[in-house]
Amino acid sequence: MMTVSVLALALAPVLRALYVRRHLRGSTLVRRDRKGALSYEVRRRVCMEALPLHVSEYPVPREVRLRVLRLASLVLSSTERSIALPSEACARLGNISAQEFDDHFPNWLQLGQPEAGSAMFGRRPLWALESKRIPVKGQAW
Repeated sequence: MMTVSVLALALAPVLRALYVRRHLRGSTLVRRDRKGALSYEVRRRVCMEALPLHVSEYPVPREVRLRVLRLASLVLSSTERSIALPSEACARLGNISAQEFDDHFPNWLQLGQPEAGSAMFGRRPLWALESKRIPVKGQAW
């Protein structure tokens, strides 16, 4: 029983690495923000994706962006968002630039450079927080 537990503990990281490698396959790196050994990557993939049959019988063009959190080279987590592309995009899937549909994604997946304080790491500079005051009913600022 002890041998099986040790084997399972040794095999888990290997299986996770294989799963993540398969999940990230076909995506290209479009942005990376580093802070020491910790880094966030934004990756993208443009593909034809099959939807459930009750939505569509045919595959539709989609752009998928992933935010990957790495510690050194080990992937800790990944978050995926995708958008539907117009049907005209089918003819030029390989030629769609990353900037073309960038504004359809949330800020943390867009290609623009993060502001000071590294927005990819979830922190904003103090001057950005101070300028946003929430009015409270009955109180004047």
